[in-house]
Amino acid sequence: MSAEPGAFAIATFHSTHMVLKAEKMLKEAGFAGVRLVPVPSQVSSDCGVTVRFAAADVARAAELLR
Repeated sequence: MSAEPGAFAIATFHSTHMVLKAEKMLKEAGFAGVRLVPVPSQVSSDCGVTVRFAAADVARAAELLR
């Protein structure tokens, strides 16, 4: 995926436990810029926290987090 420099993506989950697990997995896999952020108001989620990472890594993150 070609993304603008500085662009980011988020992944939402049903529970805080799953967000924390995803954050750990992404960091251990060497993803850059991984951090926890509040779920944007435009996005619906059961959990109030999401994991943010570089948009260029979307495909790789999706594969890892399956």
